[in-house]
Amino acid sequence: MAYDYGSTPEPVSLVEQAVETARASVPPEKLILGISAPTKMAESIITKVGIAKRYNLDGIAIWRLGLVTGEIWGALRVTVIPRR
Repeated sequence: MAYDYGSTPEPVSLVEQAVETARASVPPEKLILGISAPTKMAESIITKVGIAKRYNLDGIAIWRLGLVTGEIWGALRVTVIPRR
């Protein structure tokens, strides 16, 4: 989970630590990284997507889709490959 650490945006080191902890018990293909869009800037979203890619997670989930800005959608369009 890449949200609810109490800071905005969440520290990358803590998100990576959470992913590493989860991967110790669960295969990466069964994990997705939850990202809270309301507290994120486009650069932060790209960083979190990069963590999901680097750790070979199954994907990402955006929390509170109704609050995603156009800037964040633009960042996601160039960073994320949608499933078909």
